[in-house]
Amino acid sequence: MFELYAKKNQLESLRLEPVTSGSLNVCRVKFEFSDDWKGLTKTALRYKFDGYFKIQVME
Repeated sequence: MFELYAKKNQLESLRLEPVTSGSLNVCRVKFEFSDDWKGLTKTALRYKFDGYFKIQVME
C-alpha cells in the first residue's frame, strides 16, 4: 500500500511499494491530510489507458 501525506500543496510519500508494468487493480493508496485541508473536497486524478478519471477521496 502507498501512503501519502498532503500538507498545503505538498505531497509527501510516507510508504511506497514496488510495482510492475501491467499491474491492474492491485495498488492501494491511503491519503492523509493536514488541517489545511479541512472543509475542502479531496479528489484524486488517476490516469488510465484511455484517459484520466477522478476518484473522490473519502475521509
